[in-house]
Amino acid sequence: MLEQRCAFDIDAWTRFTQGTDIVALVALTSIHWRESWKYGERAFRYCQHDLGHAIAAIRIAAALAGCRAALVPEWPQRDIAALTGLDRDEDYVDAEREEPGCLMVVSRKSLAVGRESSHQPPITSHLVAAVRGGTWSGRANQLSENHVTWSFIDEIARATEDPGRAASPIHLPTDPTTHLPNSSLLLQRRSAVALDGRSSMSAAGFFAILAATLPSSGPPWDALWWDARIHLLLFVHRVDGLEPGLYLLPRNPAAVDRLKAAIGRAFDWTPVVAALPLVGLVQGDCRALAQRLSCNQEIAADGFFSLGMIADFDASLAEFGPSFYRHLFWESGVVGQVLYLEAEAAGARGTGIGCFFDDPVHDVLGLIGHAFQSLYHFTMGMPIDDTRLTTEPGYAWEVKTENWKVTTEDRS
Repeated sequence: MLEQRCAFDIDAWTRFTQGTDIVALVALTSIHWRESWKYGERAFRYCQHDLGHAIAAIRIAAALAGCRAALVPEWPQRDIAALTGLDRDEDYVDAEREEPGCLMVVSRKSLAVGRESSHQPPITSHLVAAVRGGTWSGRANQLSENHVTWSFIDEIARATEDPGRAASPIHLPTDPTTHLPNSSLLLQRRSAVALDGRSSMSAAGFFAILAATLPSSGPPWDALWWDARIHLLLFVHRVDGLEPGLYLLPRNPAAVDRLKAAIGRAFDWTPVVAALPLVGLVQGDCRALAQRLSCNQEIAADGFFSLGMIADFDASLAEFGPSFYRHLFWESGVVGQVLYLEAEAAGARGTGIGCFFDDPVHDVLGLIGHAFQSLYHFTMGMPIDDTRLTTEPGYAWEVKTENWKVTTEDRS
């Protein structure tokens, strides 16, 4: 479905990439109406989660191609809009507007190179000017009519607009066990619609999945320019060799003391395994609790485990400004994408849970205020296939191939 939207002076690109190994810039955008028609105000955060999923997918895809991909924090959102033509009012006369999200640079760096030494392309008005003056083609099509106006989404989008920033280098922990999934695993990644409520997984498999969510110097974590701000509150249901109960996985050692200070309930804080920062808070059957917290969705109780992603909220916004609100969701989306792939690799299936009750989640931990904020839920288990769903070829050339197969089979 690749289309050329703009042809511009190649000299501008040559000048921009001179002395670098940049292969491409990839901009990610959202159309809020794709979510708000169904979910209303929650659409904004759902779009940000999906951006996080896409960031991880692009980073992993680049790694499979022998390249690197990383977010470019220096680019203001308005420049991203100009670079992608999202500010061209004449191309969106009757269509839903598109929101610029983030920009990633793809380069031919060795995968062994740490994030702290990756090249960041310079901000250059020359490239933006060349694109603005290029030859544009195509107009956006309208997705649907009879829109409901969710003005809150527009307000939060403007309040969190990213002016760009000079990010300080970070040193991610080295993880020599970082591995890339194969392409077939990536292509089979799906969201579970129901889980069987009886299957279990081994403790070793569970620990391996949690280890994959910890930051490392490899993909997809090296695509982010900040240290980990998302921590996992785990509701363990059916993990062989591990007692059911409530567990916590702090993904950044620097946040542990503040987490302990913010959590107002008396928990055990018992270390579980030496290789992970996982701690047990309280033992017991928490299936009903997990289901209730996730808007009474059975899928939160029917898996091996479910979890809530707890963001280091106030401190992050104080350090990086209001636009980092989006970035917290992006990080949760990256974590979610890793969980999706780990579930597939384990022969299971996972799904993100966007509907949950924030304040009751906080009550479970005794959190007060917004020092730490619940942002996203996830669950993993053995899926129940919905027989009403079928898979059809997605592209014209696939349809032709399928028809050819049917014809040859009939003739034989």
